[in-house]
Amino acid sequence: MAQEKTLSELEKISNGSLDLTKPVEFLAAVKKLQEVSSDNRTDARVQRAAEALTDVQKKLNYVELVQHLLDQGDESKAEVIRRTLGYKDIPVEQLQRIVDVLLERGHEQKIASDILHLILTSHDDARKRLAECFCERPTEVFNALWALGERGTGWLATIVKQPSKTVWRDEATRIKSEKDAFTLLLAKLFEAGLDHPEIAMKCVALLLTADAANLEQLVDADSFQTILTFLKNDNTAELRSQATLVAAKLLEVSPTRGQRLLAEFVVNRIAQQSKNDLITAFSAAGAIFPVVPSMAAGLFLTEGFIADLINLLSSSGSTKVVHAGLDLLSAACVDKSCREAIAKQCTTWLQQTSESEDDQTSVVAGLILAKTQETNTVHADDLFSLFRSLALKSDDDVNQNAVEGLAFTSIQPVVKEALVDDTGFLSDLADTLKMTKDGQLQFGLLTLFSNLTRYPHRLTAEEKRMAQLKAYANRVKPEQTHPLESEVKVSTRCSKCIDVGIVSALIERNKSPSSLTVNTLVSSIVLALTKHPRHRGKLAQQGAIDLLLSLCSSRATTNDPSASTVRRDAALALAQILISIDPSLIFTPARPATNAIRPLHQLLRPEAAGGESSTSGPFANASNPSTGRDLYAAREALKALTNLATLGAETTDSIVNHAWDDIEAFFVSDVYELRLAAIQLVGNLCDAEGSLAINKLASEGSKSMHRLQVLSALLKGETKPLQLSIAAALVGVMKYEAGIQAFLRLEKGVSNLVDVLRSEEEDQLRGGDDLVYRLAIVIEEMVDQVVPQATRTQSLSSLLATDVKRLLRNLSNMMKTGEPKAAVGVALAQLS
Repeated sequence: MAQEKTLSELEKISNGSLDLTKPVEFLAAVKKLQEVSSDNRTDARVQRAAEALTDVQKKLNYVELVQHLLDQGDESKAEVIRRTLGYKDIPVEQLQRIVDVLLERGHEQKIASDILHLILTSHDDARKRLAECFCERPTEVFNALWALGERGTGWLATIVKQPSKTVWRDEATRIKSEKDAFTLLLAKLFEAGLDHPEIAMKCVALLLTADAANLEQLVDADSFQTILTFLKNDNTAELRSQATLVAAKLLEVSPTRGQRLLAEFVVNRIAQQSKNDLITAFSAAGAIFPVVPSMAAGLFLTEGFIADLINLLSSSGSTKVVHAGLDLLSAACVDKSCREAIAKQCTTWLQQTSESEDDQTSVVAGLILAKTQETNTVHADDLFSLFRSLALKSDDDVNQNAVEGLAFTSIQPVVKEALVDDTGFLSDLADTLKMTKDGQLQFGLLTLFSNLTRYPHRLTAEEKRMAQLKAYANRVKPEQTHPLESEVKVSTRCSKCIDVGIVSALIERNKSPSSLTVNTLVSSIVLALTKHPRHRGKLAQQGAIDLLLSLCSSRATTNDPSASTVRRDAALALAQILISIDPSLIFTPARPATNAIRPLHQLLRPEAAGGESSTSGPFANASNPSTGRDLYAAREALKALTNLATLGAETTDSIVNHAWDDIEAFFVSDVYELRLAAIQLVGNLCDAEGSLAINKLASEGSKSMHRLQVLSALLKGETKPLQLSIAAALVGVMKYEAGIQAFLRLEKGVSNLVDVLRSEEEDQLRGGDDLVYRLAIVIEEMVDQVVPQATRTQSLSSLLATDVKRLLRNLSNMMKTGEPKAAVGVALAQLS
């Protein structure tokens, strides 16, 4: 009933009974049209009303409309504003006047910010007007835009860095306005008690990043030091983040001056000795370390700095000062020289501090000990107990640092075992990873699980030899793999991680946009989990296939090497699962197997080299310098595609269309396992009825003949598994007259086939009768009664010119009753 009433009221819009040029009537009509349900969008009354509103838009006074919206101040009309002011043909003079009105009255209503954003987003002329106004009266316009909040100020920063041709008269005007805006933003940061300083700092960072060459000189010593004060640890994370960007950029473009000002700021603040000054100094130095470590390290390693720092922290009597100092020490650990200095001068104090009753003090002191554990004497298992007791507490900061500490200590094998043996705690960690939205906590947990599941690096023969020589030169024994890092131990840890739900946690993480670093950790964890075949079925059941397909396609256009590593690791993990699982149980019409073919194909391509091999033997860290291929990944991809090829012609044709050239390249690989995997795949491809693979071998042309010639040559000179695969491919080829004719045209096609039968006779079928069985089917297909007479006659002539009948009779006598023996009998009958 309500919808019918709405539809009836729409008649008033189209029949002219309303004066839609009046803002109040027009806005009411737009809102009424919005209330129509999706089911009624095709109703004629709706269509007529929409057309009437479109006609009115051409003659509407948009300035009056904006005035009305500002008078009403109704923030619920955001969608109405979007539909109305997004109209592309608003007259230029009205757009200009709207900008003027918003600058005059914008401070009155919050809705003004939405209107300004839409007008500037949709209309070039509105942006030009704003640029003109700012150029003429910069301070007045800046204050008006500041009153509009983050959107208003953000638009100023956006416009002043746009190319001159778009909104400015010339480049000189743009640069002057950019400098005016930058100066006004810096001035805002000097205001005491400023609300939302992060807005100004964000705009300063935006402008400085875009045009540091023109703006850096405007930042004097006082401005730089003011920016450093915003790095204090009690400011919001957003403000500190933006201030860090600004400081880092200034240090980058003017390193000598920047380092001098930074040192002066820290030293002077410390000299003041007040708690606030100490916290500010330590916070600033700590924030700078991650972005310009070499510059911060120069200050930190100044003679006497560390000793004075520890004395200050020991005597401060303030928990907040100690927290800031510990944060500085923790940040300094990013630099190797600083880590060594901390281990040498601070270990005793840090051990004492780690026993503090204050959880935050205790956990950060322990974290620093964990970061410097390579050069201090603290045992990792002692630190593990500390972090284990403090992790997953309600305090976010304590939790983050405890998890980070666990991530650092989990590098040690004994800690890895302690973690997986405590299945309740391990399950809590997985659940936290699944639920948390804290990026830092996510990273710490992912790093921890990556450490738990990582298999040790397998040395190549050359690496082993170099390690032995180095040990001999240093008169020490070669380093041995830790007993807790054996493949059995790592596989057990992987199994326990799977049991506590790590896969579902990774799937949940992948639902939200993630950084490349996070995706790298996720893909490496799943790759490690898939190494052991006994885990693969459970991984598939828990949803790993969809996770891996998503990772394979993520950031597909990114050329960053890390993005390539993510796709490579995810594709390899996908291949390893598909090798061990019946693909018909995984793929459905909603999730077609063709989704997996593209990432698997990428592993066959030369550019797929990268990452670390996850196996030993001939493929340990294997890549071919001449082709750039990752040989282990290529072998796994070939085996996975072989399994997929059992799904039928649609899948096999997709494999051929995407990957044939790269598959064929492995026919003559120097590595036997790759030749075998490639030809096993071709055997399965040719088994599908009407497969395109058969055309690749049986069609006319030199390329097809060459492929068939290669297979024929390999048939005679290779191992039994490879011969079986070639025979399987030939069975598919011989089902077609073109295939038989192509085979007969080979110089030694029939001869090689008969030679293999002769070899089987000489070996008295010691390797089984499967090969004779398949070759008998090949012969049967060549001389079957359904083959056109001319081709059948040619086949008979070629075969009977050899001793094939005698060989088949002798081989039949060696075979037990069964399907293979029956096939040989049928072939003999066809030859008679």
